[in-house]
Amino acid sequence: MVESDSLRIDVAPDPALGQPADFRGAAGGGLALRTNPLTLDMSVGDARTLAVSLEGRGNVALWPEPQIVWPEGLRAYPGEVQVSVQRDNGLIRGSKTFSYVLVADSAGVYHVPSPTYPYYDLDARRYIELRGARLDVVARPGTGPSVARATPPPLLAPRRPLLPPLTRAPLALWVALAAAPFAILALVRVRRTGRDAARHRGPAPEQEAEVGRLDVLERHFRRELEGLVPVAERYDGPGLADALRAAGVEAALAGHVARVRDRLRQAVYGKRGVSDPAELAAEVEAVRRALLGRQVPRGRAGPFARALVLGLLVLPVAARGQATPERLYAAGAVRAAADSFAARAAAEPDVAAYWYNLGDAQYELGADARAEAAWVRAARLAPRNPAVELALGLVPPGDPVTERLLWVGPLTPDEALALAVALWTIGWLIALRRRWRPAAVGVLVGALVAAGYGAVVWQRYHQSIALTLENETPLREAPYGGAAGPDRLREGTAVQVEAVRAGWLLVRYGDARGWVLRKEVVPL
Repeated sequence: MVESDSLRIDVAPDPALGQPADFRGAAGGGLALRTNPLTLDMSVGDARTLAVSLEGRGNVALWPEPQIVWPEGLRAYPGEVQVSVQRDNGLIRGSKTFSYVLVADSAGVYHVPSPTYPYYDLDARRYIELRGARLDVVARPGTGPSVARATPPPLLAPRRPLLPPLTRAPLALWVALAAAPFAILALVRVRRTGRDAARHRGPAPEQEAEVGRLDVLERHFRRELEGLVPVAERYDGPGLADALRAAGVEAALAGHVARVRDRLRQAVYGKRGVSDPAELAAEVEAVRRALLGRQVPRGRAGPFARALVLGLLVLPVAARGQATPERLYAAGAVRAAADSFAARAAAEPDVAAYWYNLGDAQYELGADARAEAAWVRAARLAPRNPAVELALGLVPPGDPVTERLLWVGPLTPDEALALAVALWTIGWLIALRRRWRPAAVGVLVGALVAAGYGAVVWQRYHQSIALTLENETPLREAPYGGAAGPDRLREGTAVQVEAVRAGWLLVRYGDARGWVLRKEVVPL
């Protein structure tokens, strides 16, 4: 008979210092207290379900029930307690959900105070009191079906994304962007070498031709100025600007004209000329167009202009007659509005407002899982939109696995890649200055970090994820209806799709794998 050495384990009691009076032995790390929903709309005699969940690390099964004070007239019946546990780097992490069935004795508004939960935080080594959100219960007179719904935020106006879809750009474009700074550095060196050589050679034939062109421009410019100010030749600098303003030219344009005229005269008649005649010629042409544009007579509009004005007048009248999804939603035709929003989102999947409005309509129809899927899509396109964040609070994830799969980053992949391109370009421009090269290294490292973040987020967003549509969705062992399904998933549970087979999906939920019907889930 072989025996191992005995192991002694000393278990200390909970610290007495700072222990709350209502402490009931809960201990854990990183606990969070969630209430779903935050508002209940019901009729007298109806029964509605409230879920209060605890999430974090620790002995999940032994966590006691949160303390909730129910107001008089609102009866609460404890329901099923669900525990979900998983291992995280040798620690136990999970969630424990307490369900309550609420029944109102009379009509009115019941305010349920925020539930409290004192516990000993194993990370901070001190007692902490969690406080959940307050619950408002609206009980209406009479009986009949009523759905527990909190009012979602209002619809959003569609806005096209400001950034192009950088994540869809071909690989050749990214290679070109990465190589562009090296090409620019080479071009700068070549230009510097050419300028140094030009100083010794004198003006090139092309430059002499440009100077001759400036002479012609100066004569035309002089006649045009005399058309506004007859004695323009007598004025220099600010004097010409004042005379032009007196002739009706805007102050900003008048000052610019005076400065360009002085530079042009210096280039034509001065001894030193101008360093870049082509640039000055282009600026003179722009100033001339600005002045000539002011002198165009106001005549009758042509046939094209009249047709354009008529079209602009008729367009709003025609638009008012269209049954837009926003009008359908406002009129109460939520089902038709949801179909229209879905069509819009399918046609333009990069517009966050289309997904958000689709989520609003699905939530009004009671399809929480479909609403959550649409709102997550909207959040990943507009992660800092307050309306989207508020909407997601109406359908919080029910377990840590779902929360991880539906994660939303602070920046979209396109924003991260745009930031990377900007930092990459700025870093190489700074590198042109030898004194600033240490700073350029930091900027270039930031560009690489931003690009890496964008790639990781893009990969996470393109995972094949689906959400269950009903409670008690079976996770079957084989793809046929009679297969055993020991694991059951709640509505809104996120699963990762691994394979597709003739109307069936092989999905993974944490450590569990199984088959679900395609119609039992909604893809993200």
